[in-house]
Amino acid sequence: MLTWAAVNSQAQLADTYQPIYDNVTTTVGCAKAKDSLACLRTVPYETLFNAFAPFVLTPILDGDFLRRPPSESFAKGLVAKVAILAGSNTDEGTATFFGPRNTLQNDDDVHKLLAGLGNGLDNSTVSEAMQLYPDDPAQGCPFNTGAERFADQGYMYKRGATIIGDSVIHAGRRFTTEYFASRPRRARQPVYSYRFDQPPWDGKEELVATVAPVCSTHYAEVCFVFNLDPSASRNNSNWIGPYEEFHDLSDFIAKSWVSFAHDLDPNAYECGRKYPKWPEYSKSNSNMVFKAGGSWVERDTWRAPQLKFWSKIWGQLKT
Repeated sequence: MLTWAAVNSQAQLADTYQPIYDNVTTTVGCAKAKDSLACLRTVPYETLFNAFAPFVLTPILDGDFLRRPPSESFAKGLVAKVAILAGSNTDEGTATFFGPRNTLQNDDDVHKLLAGLGNGLDNSTVSEAMQLYPDDPAQGCPFNTGAERFADQGYMYKRGATIIGDSVIHAGRRFTTEYFASRPRRARQPVYSYRFDQPPWDGKEELVATVAPVCSTHYAEVCFVFNLDPSASRNNSNWIGPYEEFHDLSDFIAKSWVSFAHDLDPNAYECGRKYPKWPEYSKSNSNMVFKAGGSWVERDTWRAPQLKFWSKIWGQLKT
């Protein structure tokens, strides 16, 4: 799961993080404390965690630790020589804190969504995006759900979920893997890419999406990567579930991650003939697609025009 998060400058703190901080201190009873930060340090972890749960926090360009957005570092070649294992989940945009639930009913609503992204997109850019993301639920997120609109979440919900999933997750994943895989051999380490295509076993992902549509939403792969037992994820996130094929998938994924961390190659363990070999991206431009009951390798051409669009406007998106 790779996210290209928007970044904020110190000048934007008053409009971005200060309201969040004020909300948290009020929620946990520290708003009137003489030293609110000292007060927060005395709050029980679960109480503080729950107070922060509704918010998605993004980096701050402080000029010291973080000096530029990632897109500028990529453009200037200021990146480390590291191996990459990156991926995304098919239906990223269904995450409640990403997707625009109950807000998109018509073209005007979608136009406003696009115009408000990042530093703000001009009319020409918004018009291009509107054409790339037409009001066609068969092309929308969650994918492969046909004409179903999930209209109780907004008549054009799937259109918006597709826009958000592509701009926040999918486009950054493809750009990153293509970038690192195309570097000169002397500056390149192995690159591996995946698409996780497995919905949670019970159709819910706690803290991410519990109201349909969920599908293979953001964070759904994490319990498989860490081979989570329900005792390790109670009241937090989902777990693998009771089905044998789900646990087989988790074993495959967890072994692949450990193998990559140890050998820079997810294929270094013995997987037998049950699973395909995961190709190195610089040699194939392909993803491993993870799904219970049968994973496979695909060429990474999915949604090519849409993902290329976002890679042209990283600066406007503050990424």
